[in-house]
Amino acid sequence: MTSLWQKGLSLIEVMIALAVFSFGLLALAALMASGLRYNTSALHRSYATSQAYDMADRMRANRLGLVSYNSLSGLGADPGCIETGCTPEKMAQYDRWQWNNDNARLLPKGTGTVCLTSDPDIYTITIHWNDDRDSGTPSFNCESVTPDDSFIVEFQLGGDDDGDLPAGDPDVPEEPGCIDAEGTDFKNKGQCVSYWVHTGLTGVEAQEKCATCE
Repeated sequence: MTSLWQKGLSLIEVMIALAVFSFGLLALAALMASGLRYNTSALHRSYATSQAYDMADRMRANRLGLVSYNSLSGLGADPGCIETGCTPEKMAQYDRWQWNNDNARLLPKGTGTVCLTSDPDIYTITIHWNDDRDSGTPSFNCESVTPDDSFIVEFQLGGDDDGDLPAGDPDVPEEPGCIDAEGTDFKNKGQCVSYWVHTGLTGVEAQEKCATCE
C-alpha cells in the first residue's frame, strides 16, 4: 500500500512540473512574439522616415515643378518620360507614382501625401501604414485627420517672384539664368545639373547637358 501511494505522488509531481514548464514556454513564446512585433514596427518606422526624406529630396531637386507636389496622394500613373526627358510637371507626376509604389512595397498598406500648410513655404510630408495589419486602414488626404500609424515631416522651401514657386520670401538668392542643350531655361547651372541627374543621367552626362550654362 505504501509503495503504490509513493508512485502516485511521483506521477502528480511530474505532471505539475510539466504544467509549470509549459506555462514558462508559453510566456517565452509570447515574449519572443512581442519582441518580433516591436522590431517589425521599428523597421517600418525606419522605412517611413527614409521615404519621407526621399520625397523632400525629390521636391528640392525639382523646384520648377514644386507646385505640382501640393496635395499629392495616391498612386497616379507613370508618365513614361524618364527615357525621353520629363518636364517639371511630368517629373512631379513620376515622383508621385514611384514614391507611393515604394511606400506600398516597403510598408503594409503604405501610402503618403504631400500638403502645403497655411504658411506658403512649409510642406508637410506624411507616410501612413497599417502597423496592426488589420483591415481597417482608412484612406486619408490633406483635409482628413492624420491616422495613428504615421510619420510626419515638415520642411520649408522658399518661393520666388516668377510664379514658379509658391509666394513668400525667397530663401535662395536669385542667380543668373542658363539655357541647357535642350533649350530649357534654368535659374542656374546647379539647378540644371540637379534636374538632369534626377531624371536618371550620370553627373558627367548632366554636366554635358548644362555645358552652355553661365
